[in-house]
Amino acid sequence: MFTPVFLPTLGGVGVVVHQLASFLADDGHQVTVLAPRRRGESNPANVSYRILRYRRPFSKRFGVHQLLIYLMWEKTVRGFDILHCHAAYPQGYVGASFKRMFKTPLVITSHGDLVEGERVREERLLSGRTRRALKLADAVTAVSQYMQGESVDAGAPAGIVSCIPNAVDLKLFGPGEKFVLGKPYLYSMGIIRKVKGFDVLIRAFKEVRRVHPGVDLVIAGEGKEKERLKKLARDLNLGECIHFLGPVTDEEKAKLLKGCDFYVCAALREEPFSNSTLEAFASGKTVVASNVGGIPDLVKDRVTGLLVPPGDPDLLAKKIIGLLDNPALISDMARNAHGTSREFGLEITMNKYALLYEDLLNRR
Repeated sequence: MFTPVFLPTLGGVGVVVHQLASFLADDGHQVTVLAPRRRGESNPANVSYRILRYRRPFSKRFGVHQLLIYLMWEKTVRGFDILHCHAAYPQGYVGASFKRMFKTPLVITSHGDLVEGERVREERLLSGRTRRALKLADAVTAVSQYMQGESVDAGAPAGIVSCIPNAVDLKLFGPGEKFVLGKPYLYSMGIIRKVKGFDVLIRAFKEVRRVHPGVDLVIAGEGKEKERLKKLARDLNLGECIHFLGPVTDEEKAKLLKGCDFYVCAALREEPFSNSTLEAFASGKTVVASNVGGIPDLVKDRVTGLLVPPGDPDLLAKKIIGLLDNPALISDMARNAHGTSREFGLEITMNKYALLYEDLLNRR
């Protein structure tokens, strides 16, 4: 597993790689995760797979092939049968060079770097390298129907692209202890960046609070925009009813989801796959979410949640207020959402990767 980001760094890619590596190792396979080294971070404890850290190249344009040294060492000293790159560039590009030398089957999964507008798609040098790598891959997987289309647009042959969505730990997010705030609350979480639309949610919550003064908003996560969002909340006189929790553990996240009225995802642009939405479903909660990227793969409007155009705080507020006014609809959609989550259990999803690997080895 060759990844650009890994635990304990926050983000969905690291979680997916950890889930897949753990599943395969527990099933008797030998798994190595090749992940970047970050100052001050240590490996997660008590994992059933091996972690090898690499030094990041000094540039995405130059020096990326130095990463070949780690793959060649691992292949020569320990050996491996499958190389799975969890980004198209530079991991997939380096992986393609490795495949030319060793003929090892290559799988590339883009968790978002192939989205139109990203650097890998926009810079001519990087997009050309990425296109060549995708054409050399034995299989390309996409975490949503949206990413399947983006992968083909970026240069992957349509015949080798398949959709394998992310998974959710149904046991962790099943019945259990709830977070108690002392009043009803809406919940949102993620890395606090502009593209996540937390400022849109806060502006929408101004109107929500006017109509439903007894409801609070809880936001979990860390990021560069956090202080700016706190100031925005104070400027809107919402400082006492919006709670910024910072980063939370998986167990804390599960309790927060189980205790909220429903979950809100106000992303401004393409979400390759919304892990938090799936976790909300598994917790028995409905979702109000932006109609972008892979979110519609999960949220079926007025069935498992409500979809709203991104970047419109007035419309988002209207949707939230309408849902708060209709507890029966919340209950019905939450029931449907929980049923949907069962299709994304760890064993179901991870077995799809295992079957893909087996097929590639048989073909070889």
